[in-house]
Amino acid sequence: MKKTITRMARAIIALLFCTQLLQGQNNLGINNPTPDASAALHVDTAATGPQGILIPRMTQARRNAIANPAPALMIYQTDGTKGFYYNSGTAAMPVWSVVGVSGIPTGGIAGQVLSKVDATDNNTQWVTPNSGSATIVLRADKTGGASQSIPVAGTTSPTIIAFENVVGGVPSGFGSYVPSTGIYTTAAAGMYMVTVNLLGPDNSPTNNSVPYCINLIINNTAFGTTTGGVIYGLYPSLSNVTTVGIKSRGSFSSMVYLGASDNIRVAVHGGNSAVIPTNLNTNASCNISIVKM
Repeated sequence: MKKTITRMARAIIALLFCTQLLQGQNNLGINNPTPDASAALHVDTAATGPQGILIPRMTQARRNAIANPAPALMIYQTDGTKGFYYNSGTAAMPVWSVVGVSGIPTGGIAGQVLSKVDATDNNTQWVTPNSGSATIVLRADKTGGASQSIPVAGTTSPTIIAFENVVGGVPSGFGSYVPSTGIYTTAAAGMYMVTVNLLGPDNSPTNNSVPYCINLIINNTAFGTTTGGVIYGLYPSLSNVTTVGIKSRGSFSSMVYLGASDNIRVAVHGGNSAVIPTNLNTNASCNISIVKM
């Protein structure tokens, strides 16, 4: 009995001593006799080993049973959508939602993922991932469109082709296309396969139908430059005219790397410097397809 009283006395004395120490400061240090002045509680484990602070853990039901939770009150939820939750003043909110204020855009649909738009912090967008190794991002032709004339070879102003009839539209998250201008703008960087086919009627006489030379212009680069920005298609055969009964035609196919927000357009001129090619057909024989690899 006497030993028990002695132990209790020692404990009371120690508690009173600690109380006197705490009255002289406005914060508390654990394993740190000189806690940082900016912290109400300073926990230091540098000398005691790798340790952390264990936030109270509980189920969602117990979290919801907290009476009048104070704003900023934090717990770790062990069931349902597990994770850290804090009281915003009106409701319990997951801590990760704070990050989403500036980093995660609104909207999106099921199955989409976040993708960086550019190097700017938090600049992201919802995109639909490829279902396979490649995705058709554009199919268009000149069905019902305007008849366009094509200049002779040697021009510095080739015709920009407008494929007015878009088949199926551009998939969500894969850029945009303006039919009236023929400009496709990417949403994400990557390799793209661009294929173009053009067809026109016979010239008069029919043995003087000039083929088309198709080129791809990137980001409004001046036609004729040799420093990049223009992908020049194969020049037509040296005969410069098709044989009798063969209509004016041209084809182009190329893999090209495009950055996010790059734009491309199709530029065409004839394969003869003296004879003007026939105008393009206004049907599906003139078409373009773009595939993101």
